[in-house]
Amino acid sequence: MPIPRSLLCHEIVLKKVVAKNSRGKETYSEIPFKRVRVDPSSQMKHDKTGADIRLQSVLFHDFRNSVPINVSLYALDDIVIFEGKQYRIASIDLLYDARKLHHLEIGLV
Repeated sequence: MPIPRSLLCHEIVLKKVVAKNSRGKETYSEIPFKRVRVDPSSQMKHDKTGADIRLQSVLFHDFRNSVPINVSLYALDDIVIFEGKQYRIASIDLLYDARKLHHLEIGLV
């Protein structure tokens, strides 16, 4: 059973680095997402280097109701814009139901 649409009341923009010039300036693509949820959090996680970090928010992306469905678009260190504020993706947890991928919980700092 998917996360109910009534709970997926937020929209975000995912900023992905698509190029970097010789001076280090990055070019981004921006991908809008609909029917996601962003909740405040103070959860502790380990980042990719193993350091402890405190999350500011958790982004919920439902495998059936969030748009676009392509969850492979998310990557560590990508930027998420929500309500005018920029966050960095610090963790990505894939959660399964009894048979298949149900949703992602994406830790934001």
